Amino acid sequence: MVTLQPAGETSVRVSVAMVSLVTVAIVLRIIARLLTRSALAIEEALIILAACLFYSHQGLSLASILGPGAAGTSNPMPVGGTMTVPQLDLFFKYLYIGGIIFVITITVVKISILCFYRTIFAISRFRKLTWVVGVVCIIWLLVGLPIIIFQCSPIQAAWRFELHATGEAKCNSMPPAFFGLEIANVVVDIMILCLPIYMIRRLQMTAAKKRSVIAIFLVGGFVCVSCIIRAYYNYNPATGQAASPSGTFDWTTIQLASAIVCACLPTYAPLFKRHKYPTRLRSWYAPLTKNSKSAQQSKASSLRLSRFPEVPRSHDHPRYQHMSDDGVHLTRPLEQYRSWYSESAA
Repeated sequence: MVTLQPAGETSVRVSVAMVSLVTVAIVLRIIARLLTRSALAIEEALIILAACLFYSHQGLSLASILGPGAAGTSNPMPVGGTMTVPQLDLFFKYLYIGGIIFVITITVVKISILCFYRTIFAISRFRKLTWVVGVVCIIWLLVGLPIIIFQCSPIQAAWRFELHATGEAKCNSMPPAFFGLEIANVVVDIMILCLPIYMIRRLQMTAAKKRSVIAIFLVGGFVCVSCIIRAYYNYNPATGQAASPSGTFDWTTIQLASAIVCACLPTYAPLFKRHKYPTRLRSWYAPLTKNSKSAQQSKASSLRLSRFPEVPRSHDHPRYQHMSDDGVHLTRPLEQYRSWYSESAA
């Protein structure tokens, strides 16, 4: 029976709370999608994949604290203090695998958000921007994975301390590397947060509604905050080591969970369409609901149009008499298009 230490007890509580929160967020997202009577899209598949990866990560985290042979703590420092060498080997082995899962999960969440953006905003230039940011996300993943996988030579030296004692291990200084990855991660998160703000500012709705919808997206800013806090715990410039291993452990869990939850929040629009929900909440989500419908209908209209190449594509043709301010052709009259965003949610 493993006896929990204070740091381990805190980490277990954080893990249970975050797993519960992610589960609720995913269930609500699926319910919201079913209310629209449409099949799960690629963004739902990706966020479910991210949740499964998160559960795997948390399984490893809990095993490193509560599993057979574990020390009951998430703080391995000082070496030789609360953990024996076999316990250190086991803890860092779980930590090594968890680091790989972490960078994959964060990237999957980011790609899911970009796919969601492409669903609700059909402007061609915006879609190109999502491709650019998506490529940046993949580059971050391709840089982060080798840094984690090949942090030591031989690879198993990342968790086998006897190789360090015999001088066989050659390892990079990981806290500065992780710090650099987190800073890059924050920059990418800010890019993703800014993308919808540009589009929402151009929508034909009141300033109050714009602020409400922008606020929904900006809740994702908490992920940036968690990145910064994790980076703080992960690296102390004065020592070149982690400032708080247990703090890094806990904020890794919080960062992953908050990324998944924040990615789900803007998709809850269908949950607030019925009169039984507070009017204020419905007013926040109403413009976003209409925008999602417009993007889907515009896409369907474009597909229908592509089947009839003989239709004139002159601007004089009735189908093309209505254009958005930036020259993007709309498949519905502009007045109706704009009315979707100016409806009262009450």
